[in-house]
Amino acid sequence: MKLTNGTIFNAQIALNKLSNADLPIKTAYAVKKNVDALKKQIAFISERRNELIRKYGKEDMIDKEDKEAIEKFVNDFNEILGIEEEIEISTIDVEKLEDVKISASDLEALSFMIAEKKNKQ
Repeated sequence: MKLTNGTIFNAQIALNKLSNADLPIKTAYAVKKNVDALKKQIAFISERRNELIRKYGKEDMIDKEDKEAIEKFVNDFNEILGIEEEIEISTIDVEKLEDVKISASDLEALSFMIAEKKNKQ
């Protein structure tokens, strides 16, 4: 599945929450496979982000008053987030997550890995 680095980066917190939920074994297995598949790319994105912070900031921070540095950081980081990667993702049937408490924003962040059964009539 092709995913942008932005999608991957935005999914990490929600994926961690889902990883800690009490899930049926097959669903937990699919979540674990997805965590493993995304881990390397999340590390890459975080490393690039930290490099940009060091490049445009001081002492591992960008001064909020330095509008030029913030703009350059945002432009460079958005370029990284726009890159597409081919990642093997296991889809999870939304019905298997029926008892999981998750926010709408977390659900949105994980939508690339959640499938809904289509009713055949």
